[in-house]
Amino acid sequence: MQTGKDYDVAVRGEGFFQITLPDGRTAYTRDGSFELDSQGRMVTAQGNVLSPGLTIPHNSTGVTINAQGQVQATIPGSTTPTVVGQIQLAMFVNKAGLQGMGDNLYLETPASGAPTGRQSEPGCVRQPAAGQPRAGECRGRERNLRPDRGAARLRDERQGHHGDRPDCCSRPRR
Repeated sequence: MQTGKDYDVAVRGEGFFQITLPDGRTAYTRDGSFELDSQGRMVTAQGNVLSPGLTIPHNSTGVTINAQGQVQATIPGSTTPTVVGQIQLAMFVNKAGLQGMGDNLYLETPASGAPTGRQSEPGCVRQPAAGQPRAGECRGRERNLRPDRGAARLRDERQGHHGDRPDCCSRPRR
């Protein structure tokens, strides 16, 4: 769904955005409703910083995010866009094993496996399975992460998935 917001990013694929929590741990989310804080850093609605850190210089114009996650902006005094950062996605062997912690954030667990496609692999957003960031978009209302009835629950039980299911990118509407 198009939101018209420059910093909203939807993932088309299986990847997760990496978020640095205040205590230094890394959390993962598919909620791409980002904004800029007072320092120009891309952050979640709760103020947690996108990792690796990405700062948009003040008074920049023409900010764009391409399908490979490259962020460009026209910096004051320049007439051409400059690459200011790269959004990188992480993937998990078993995303159903992630531990939900609220606010659409998830933590790695032994059941999820270690994330792949992180900072050591700068081209990770180009991996078809990881997906592609799509600027100015977020998906519609979040799916129920705890299916409690019907076909979704039956399918999950057959596949061995239980509990929180981090499989959507947008936060619930308020």
